[in-house]
Amino acid sequence: MQPKHKKASLFRGLFNLGGLWAAILAPVMIIIVGLLLPFADARTLTYLLRIAQHTIFKVFILLMIILPIWCGLYRISNLLRQANIYLKRADLIFFSVAFFWSAYCGYVIFIMDNM
Repeated sequence: MQPKHKKASLFRGLFNLGGLWAAILAPVMIIIVGLLLPFADARTLTYLLRIAQHTIFKVFILLMIILPIWCGLYRISNLLRQANIYLKRADLIFFSVAFFWSAYCGYVIFIMDNM
């Protein structure tokens, strides 16, 4: 069965990827940042600062920020529909917020970092 809209399948894919990402990688990052970094020595912290300048790490951080945003906003949109709260252009609003939030995060991580 073909999806009704190609855009809907793209947003559904971002939702699924965001949920998977948040469920698997977010707890690992919370453990690393919350428990291991505060007890790290100076050599480990300087190594992490060098890693943070690489593009791959920046893409990873960008995905850590934006994929749960897509998942959360899609869930809010579905929750409103299930509660019979129909906003005019709700999908447009939520997906626009997610898109512009993602673009802003990309700008901060990649463009402002080089200034």
